[in-house]
Amino acid sequence: MQSASLLLSLPAEIFDEVIQHTHLALGSEPTEQKFVELRLVCRAFDDVVSREVFPRDRKNQFMRRNNINAETAKWLLLTKTKIHSRDTRGTLAFLHDCATFAMNHQSGWPGHTKHTYFDYLAAACRIIVANHGVHAILKQIVFVAKRGKNPLAKSIRMLRARKSTLRPSMTPVDIHGVMQMAAVLGDTCAIEAMVARGVDMDFNHPVFGCALFSAASHGCLKTVRQLIGLGADPNVRGHLLATPMSLSPERNNTALLVAAERNHKQVANLLAGEPRVCINETGGESRKNALVWAAERGWIDTVQIILARGDADVDSRIGRGEFPITTAVMHDHPEVLALLLKASKTKLTEKRYNDQCPMALALVRGSSRMVRLMLEIGEIDPNEELPYGAPRIKCPHPMPSRCSADGTPLVIAVKNGHANLVETLLNFPGVDPNLVSGSITPLDLAIAEDRAEVVKVFLRHQDKLERSLCALRKPLLHVAAHKGAASVIKMLINCYGADPNTYDDQKQTILCSAISNYQWKVVEYLVQCPAVNVNLAGHSGLGDNVGPNIPLQMAAHQQNYIALGYLMKRDDLDLNWSGVWGTALSIAVETSNQWAMKTLLYDSGVDVNRTSEISPGPIYVHRKMPAGSYSSWGFFCEDGQSGGDSPLLRAVKCDKLEAVQALLENHNVDPNVADSCNRTPLWWASRGGGLRMVRYILSARIKPNINAQDMEGWTPLLCAANNNKDTTTRTLLDLPGIDPNAANKYGWTALHICANYGNVRILEQLISHPRIDVWARTSDGETALDVAKDCSEDAEGLYQLERLSRMMASRPDPRGGGFMRLEAVTYE
Repeated sequence: MQSASLLLSLPAEIFDEVIQHTHLALGSEPTEQKFVELRLVCRAFDDVVSREVFPRDRKNQFMRRNNINAETAKWLLLTKTKIHSRDTRGTLAFLHDCATFAMNHQSGWPGHTKHTYFDYLAAACRIIVANHGVHAILKQIVFVAKRGKNPLAKSIRMLRARKSTLRPSMTPVDIHGVMQMAAVLGDTCAIEAMVARGVDMDFNHPVFGCALFSAASHGCLKTVRQLIGLGADPNVRGHLLATPMSLSPERNNTALLVAAERNHKQVANLLAGEPRVCINETGGESRKNALVWAAERGWIDTVQIILARGDADVDSRIGRGEFPITTAVMHDHPEVLALLLKASKTKLTEKRYNDQCPMALALVRGSSRMVRLMLEIGEIDPNEELPYGAPRIKCPHPMPSRCSADGTPLVIAVKNGHANLVETLLNFPGVDPNLVSGSITPLDLAIAEDRAEVVKVFLRHQDKLERSLCALRKPLLHVAAHKGAASVIKMLINCYGADPNTYDDQKQTILCSAISNYQWKVVEYLVQCPAVNVNLAGHSGLGDNVGPNIPLQMAAHQQNYIALGYLMKRDDLDLNWSGVWGTALSIAVETSNQWAMKTLLYDSGVDVNRTSEISPGPIYVHRKMPAGSYSSWGFFCEDGQSGGDSPLLRAVKCDKLEAVQALLENHNVDPNVADSCNRTPLWWASRGGGLRMVRYILSARIKPNINAQDMEGWTPLLCAANNNKDTTTRTLLDLPGIDPNAANKYGWTALHICANYGNVRILEQLISHPRIDVWARTSDGETALDVAKDCSEDAEGLYQLERLSRMMASRPDPRGGGFMRLEAVTYE
């Protein structure tokens, strides 16, 4: 490029003087001199312009460029910008690229000041004037811009030097990369002239590398052929400035690596045909060779060129463990893979890249064509267990999250959900779809992993399966429900007519299985499916109970709000179905499921008094305790007929005070519904509940029977007295209809019980009651005084005995016998 073409944009008034001083400085006519590196021209222009336009040092008659003031530097930079604006292919064209890069990225720099395109261009020019290296230009601009400096150009630090080192007469031409620039521009004449003058073709410029490297990186076939013919070393490693914007350029590459990386096929062909080129050399930070680069980019022509040489190593690991086949697989280039497989001798089922075998990588990626190529060309056993370990290093392309470990090709394809790949494998000769891998067949695995499309593929190949229509076996449907495979269940029911109301080996329904495993999608679909019987009871088991229960009961027991919400939308749902554990309302009460309890109570179709099923089971009965014990009667478990609990009974038995209150707010709740032993909620509350629970039951809209007796004749008053419930006994005795003389089947009244263990407070309440019968006798003919005599061994007992005897002496026996003599029961 001639200097005259660069001077056209200078001011006309100084054009003549610039030409004159340039001629004197360079020793030749500018119109005839070719300047390959434009930086030299600009430096010469800077010196001339600064001398001609700005005030001179009167003493020395010239002005040093390193000591110019800000205005001088500004004018100088703008002049250089105009010169470089025409340089679109030369050495300094990247100044404009730097400005463009900075403009496009400045919005992402924190705390930056907005700059214009010409601000960045002027800053880039100032860096050149400051004698910074070419590779540091963009780094300088980005550094200054990120710090928010303004104006940008003035923030560039100038380097000072006492003597200029830029004149050709003082500096060797190789240092400035003249031959490298000539190679890039394709100036064969300049290259030939410089070689004739003794310039070293293999000189490695710190920025541009050697001449052959520069030519190969830009795809200059003519220059590469010329340099090879002149004897340039093709294995010299240079530096690659990958793009003008590159802040971290690749280094230590050969010309062939650059050509392969940039897909310069003709250059790569020329270099690969050169016997002196080492085809298997690696370079750069990636440590990849030319074949790996070509396989990664998918450049078929380049791969063919390299393989045609004959000495390319296709099977050796390089870099991080890659070799060309795994690279082609990872980047999904089947055409490249086909070429490499024909040239490779490696076993495709061995761990290679990142502890993973190529076949497993292809299966995980789901490329049917690559898998078919490996099976056909690689001679792989289609039923062999393939290793696929966890990656030790980060892969350049992320693999699917649900990838398989060891398994057959079909298992890996199924587990990753590649239906097209499963189809390919099932059509390939020798693939066994019934082979068990990891205790499960591929079809079972597809159902368990919710791979509906994969299951469809298997069903299209029923003739290859040992079991007829395996997908319709009930265990598989239950496995799908257990795993949450909603799409598989939907496909089996809708497309193949599978029965969703079957049982598994534990007599559990699919819907119950989905609810117990919290599989919301499956529950939602099954509830919406008309073919599903939502009232079908199965032995799902609630806690230790193994009796049949419907899905609604399971949802209430697990406090499964989502499942309850889905089930309540079904119009045919039996809200009052009752099993061993009672209705769903009873279960919600016992598990303190407030949301379910309120939802069911507000539903008009719920029978709030529905009892649980009566079945053989343990029941509790009263047995007389030894004399002098804390309680007169103990509570023992025996075999009998248990159950019959209403929701209110269940709440009282489980001591759920809030549930009792919520239930009694419903005026339809009957507190007189008894269990299998004829025990009412008031009976149980008097025995084991607190006073608040007793009062809640007594305040019910439907009044409870306060004298109701169970199968053994025990009333709520007897239970309260036997369990030493002072306040409960007082509350019951204050009721108008209470019978203080009610006795159990053994004739024991509350007075007998209190006399037995000497509770002063309860005994006093009973004696004070106007209807108390102090002469009541047990089935053995004993009065309360007789019972007290048997137990009166301490002072408290003797006191109660005397108190009772005085009471009996003051009242005649209604059954005859007159008054008791007082002295007969007087004690010291």
